[in-house]
Amino acid sequence: MRRVALVGSVPWWVAMDSSRARLMPTSLVVCLLLLALALPAGASAAAKPLLAIGEQQAGVLSGPLPGKLSPLFAKTTITQVRITVPWDASKTAASSAALTQQFASFRQIGLEPLVVFGRSWNPTNPGPLMSVAKYSKMFSDFHRRFPWVTQFAAWNEVNATNQATHASPRRVAEYYQTIRQQCPKCTTLVATLLDSSRPVEYVKQLQRYVGNGHQLIWALHNYGDVRRRQDTVTRQVVASVKGKVWLTETGALAQYHGPNKVIAALPLSEALQAQSIKYLLGPMLKRNPRINRVYVYQWQGAALGWDSGLVRPNGKPRPALTAVMQALAAKRVTTRCKARSGAPKKPAALKKGAALKQPAALKQPAALKQPAERPPGNDCQ
Repeated sequence: MRRVALVGSVPWWVAMDSSRARLMPTSLVVCLLLLALALPAGASAAAKPLLAIGEQQAGVLSGPLPGKLSPLFAKTTITQVRITVPWDASKTAASSAALTQQFASFRQIGLEPLVVFGRSWNPTNPGPLMSVAKYSKMFSDFHRRFPWVTQFAAWNEVNATNQATHASPRRVAEYYQTIRQQCPKCTTLVATLLDSSRPVEYVKQLQRYVGNGHQLIWALHNYGDVRRRQDTVTRQVVASVKGKVWLTETGALAQYHGPNKVIAALPLSEALQAQSIKYLLGPMLKRNPRINRVYVYQWQGAALGWDSGLVRPNGKPRPALTAVMQALAAKRVTTRCKARSGAPKKPAALKKGAALKQPAALKQPAALKQPAERPPGNDCQ
């Protein structure tokens, strides 16, 4: 409830001009006072940002019982997970089976995935820039296999120099439009951006093709800002767009044992990680109210390579998890979203032997038009 500043025993607007107050009927003054008391703090009562998790392994979120979350993760009440899917995830029978198992596990434990497509994880051959036709077939195949997945980002870290998309914003826009055409009821993010690779410049180039409407959702990975406990780049990206911004990968390293010498030279510790998470879920979100989703990466750390886990590789909680739970207790973030009208429902389970219908062939988008309005789906605002 909004507090009204009083001077003496009258509201401030009366004290400032007592002669004008004397001319006001008592009933009008009372009505104005009651109206002011009824207003929320700020122009409107803003919804809390949604807290989610970024995690590539469904197994670390699962408990000992089939279909159940791990008891520690269940305490967070998180319902949303982000997973990066390489474009060639179904290239071999083994990788295709692993993908099926991964999404079956997420569905079984009740987590709704945000799928971010990206380059191959083959270190020797990440692949060239995909044609629109190839991307269209890739998405069509994926959507046919997992029709219950309805949240997507067109491509991962499009502006990073190790991505084939870094010099092709138009192609990224075509990927985005391809998903919008094949799944108009899905929630589709334009792309995800990396904070260390001139994201604002890339956003401006993308806007030439997709526009800058309020209905668009943009995504940012802002490890640099979070680690430094500042919001310099984050604020610039938010200011450059009219729509909402999701932090689809964020957090802070606790340790790093990998080949990147720049990352290895950073001062890292569990205490510093916890401080960064407190800043992320506190001052950063407060200063940037158009950020309405935060996917903290990751749940469980690794002994080798990158480790930004909220729990240690052995599954024991870190101080960063305490910071997350404190933010939830203080209601700075939420883990539940209301569904907008017409939200897509999960399909009924298929009967044995039933075949999935093949989608009709889709033409490549002739023009890149921004959608008239956001499709139904999950939203926190």
